[in-house]
Amino acid sequence: MTLRLRLTVFIALVVAVAVAAVSWFSYASTAGEARAYIDAFLQERARFADRIGDRDGVPFDPSEIPTEPGEQGPFGGFARYDTIVHVVAADGTVIPLFGEAALPVEAETIASALAGDATVQDVTVEGTHYRMITTPGPAGMVVQTARDLTETDRLLASLRLRLLLMGAGGVMLAAVGAWFVAGRALAPVGRLTDAAEHVAQTGHLDAPIPEAGNDEVGRLAGAFNGMLAALAISRRQQRSLVDDAGHELRTPLTSLRTNLDVLARNPDMEAGVRAELMADVSYEIEQLSNLVSEVVELAGGSEAAGQPPIASDLGEIVRAAAARAARRTGRTIEVSGTGGTAEVRPARIARAVANLLDNATKWSPPDEPIDVVLEAGRIEVRDRGPGIPSADLARVFDRFYRADAARTMPGSGLGLAIVEQIALEHGGSVWAMPREGGGTSVGFEVPLVEVSP
Repeated sequence: MTLRLRLTVFIALVVAVAVAAVSWFSYASTAGEARAYIDAFLQERARFADRIGDRDGVPFDPSEIPTEPGEQGPFGGFARYDTIVHVVAADGTVIPLFGEAALPVEAETIASALAGDATVQDVTVEGTHYRMITTPGPAGMVVQTARDLTETDRLLASLRLRLLLMGAGGVMLAAVGAWFVAGRALAPVGRLTDAAEHVAQTGHLDAPIPEAGNDEVGRLAGAFNGMLAALAISRRQQRSLVDDAGHELRTPLTSLRTNLDVLARNPDMEAGVRAELMADVSYEIEQLSNLVSEVVELAGGSEAAGQPPIASDLGEIVRAAAARAARRTGRTIEVSGTGGTAEVRPARIARAVANLLDNATKWSPPDEPIDVVLEAGRIEVRDRGPGIPSADLARVFDRFYRADAARTMPGSGLGLAIVEQIALEHGGSVWAMPREGGGTSVGFEVPLVEVSP
């Protein structure tokens, strides 16, 4: 079942329930008012019982009852045509005053009337529906007054039919309206579906959806366009990463293949030359391994870290990373300042600091210390090398970018790109600028969090 059909059915059901409730209330209130009117009419006619019995010593004479509409008499101005009135005497004798139909005489009803309680009930006499009231009369008599409900029943039946037809028509009209309204409302969703199917079938991400309005559908179209744009950027970055990685991999692979071919063709090579070739092979293998690891890390991003962000002291992370780098390289690394507390992945921040220190180690003279400065979420690594030309500063964080002076140095050109990625993962930023007094200052910044006392 389509969404359009489900909405139509749902709206039709809601309208049907509402129409049924309104129709029931209308019918019930109309029927109640009709019954109340008839009951009031019967109670008024039942007051005739007050005139049954001796009047100033004159015994009751049924012939004194008026027989024509509008005729007046001692018993009031109503005639036989509008009611049936029977009197049940104390000895059980039924005296018909108006109407010839025999009203039912029930012992329980008579007993209730004799006890002083009036009883109102529906009865059927010779196939005709009546409303009857049984009231107490004087001298131990009971008066039964009834009215024919045929016209009332016919009126209520007609009302039921009209309400049924009107309700059915209203539900059908609501269903048709809901079908067209749902079609118009879901048209943008249909366009989104077509665009998604187009992307799935063709792989093309250049199919933007028109954004109409600020409602939920318009926001969905905007989100879909944003998703397509993000996917397009991700695809371009992926292709760029693959192309650049392929280009960088060719150099060590070519060197490895050449050296291995030389070793294979010259089994009797001098030991010194063989040792040099084997050293070159080991170096290229190490470079190749480092390159593959960095490409995998760059492609995996924060997912490769496998660690949720936690509130951490940046100073502790940086000092631990600096101590490891100092032990590994034998260089002097001086850390100053306090970094504060930030919501970070400690392993990722440590990796970014290690990459900055590796970069500074390449360029700083061996006898010069490397400075690490911490200040309110800023981690800055300063070297004392030749510095980076201003033309290259804007591109040092690009993947695989290596300045002309760096092409003879070991590395893949991915270290600073990984630093930028880690900073962006944590909502931060990176920078590279000349260091006062010579060298380069490279670092990143992440937002701090408040620490409860």
